[in-house]
Amino acid sequence: MSRARDKEIITNSANDVCLAPVTDEQKNLALWYKKYPDKRILFCDGIVGNSKTTTLVVGFFLWAMTNFENKEFGILGKDKDTVERNVFYTEMWIYLYNLFSEFPGIRGGPHNEEFYIGSNKFIKYSGNNKLGVGSIQGANLAGLYVDDATQVDEECFHEAMQRCRVPGYRIWISCNPTVPTHYLYKRFIAQAPENTIRIRLSNKANPFLPPDYYENLLQILPPIVARRKVYGEWCADEGLIYSNFDPELHVKNFRPPQGSNIESVYRVGIDIGYNHGTAFIFGTLYYLKNKPQEYYLYIWHEYFFRPDEDKGEIAKSPEQILDDLYEQLEYTGFPVKDTKAFCDTGAKHFILSASKYKSYGGAQLKVYKAVTRVLDKREISGISLLRDLFQSGRIGISPRCTHLIDQLQTYRWAAGQVDTPFKKERSPEEDLAAVDALRYLTNSLIQHFYKIKTAEGDARVVEDKYSKVIYGTRRTEDSDYR
Repeated sequence: MSRARDKEIITNSANDVCLAPVTDEQKNLALWYKKYPDKRILFCDGIVGNSKTTTLVVGFFLWAMTNFENKEFGILGKDKDTVERNVFYTEMWIYLYNLFSEFPGIRGGPHNEEFYIGSNKFIKYSGNNKLGVGSIQGANLAGLYVDDATQVDEECFHEAMQRCRVPGYRIWISCNPTVPTHYLYKRFIAQAPENTIRIRLSNKANPFLPPDYYENLLQILPPIVARRKVYGEWCADEGLIYSNFDPELHVKNFRPPQGSNIESVYRVGIDIGYNHGTAFIFGTLYYLKNKPQEYYLYIWHEYFFRPDEDKGEIAKSPEQILDDLYEQLEYTGFPVKDTKAFCDTGAKHFILSASKYKSYGGAQLKVYKAVTRVLDKREISGISLLRDLFQSGRIGISPRCTHLIDQLQTYRWAAGQVDTPFKKERSPEEDLAAVDALRYLTNSLIQHFYKIKTAEGDARVVEDKYSKVIYGTRRTEDSDYR
């Protein structure tokens, strides 16, 4: 097939099969390798329903067939059934069949694990388990298309990337946004490689959609879900525990309020992990002496450590963790004698070590077990309390607390349960030590949050009035700790 015809093929339908009218955005995406000849990887993410999958699949096969002969290409997805459903649905297969009808023919079909178009071989790969890695090993690919990449196991993804080693190779990645701690976000968005181009289609790229499609979605979807599906943001949605946490509202710089009528309560939440991360969260509760219901909790600082086996790091002993804790106390300026720390109940060895620890300054930090508090004969869940704080706007978090901010946006309920946090063997991206430490901190302050009741006896934080005194201390520029 003549390479001069590729633009014509994109512009016109093949025979009588037309998947959609072609827009300029679709043409630019399908032919990205011409506009960016120095780039090896295309990363395409964005809103749902914008035709990126259809456009990329057509572009991928067009690029492969107009630039190579006798080569192998990989098509990687969550599993082979998903690839067949997303990539080789009936209309697409008919389109491809007619598009390349002048070749010797297509051998195999959409249900086969591999098939040929002309002399080129296309192989489906599963990306959801160790077997997928084994099937990819040994391949020598001229190109790779990754479908719905956020569903592909990281190890399988990296293995497939390594197998693209034929001169002139290109890698096409299609995905919908998910949580900002995902490995794809960190690799291709937070720190984009020089050999990668990121292209996002707008909500006008798919001319088949009704004009009011996205407006209707905004009306029916919860705000956190709409951010991902309609605006294309990388944020958590389904099952999110702290769905009312909003970085734009709760992450801010803050100057401590001044005055003789201001009281300060210093707290540290601690989550100890020997197999997962260890986190310290440092916060101060400010309130008025004569109006304790006028309060504001600010999280100043975080410490997070998880041993990196690739760097030869090992878990720290309780004594080493205590060394780090006192070092962070000095850094934040928290007065040791006036500060109380609350730790998860499973860290008995650490709590015992803390009672015997002698710091260089002589002062000793008091470390307590984090327990569920009871108010009027009912348990107050740490999760419920923290959600109430976000709802009321009485909590702020320093932009420095990057681990905590990320984890608040990814902390989910266990599948099928609405009262059990998501627990499993955590990868570094799923470690939730910082948000657990925050729960211990806020739960230790429950007597302050629930001290003042309404006339009806309801002690929920969301019923309290906002404090003009405390909230008036906000500022935009960066501030010192003390």
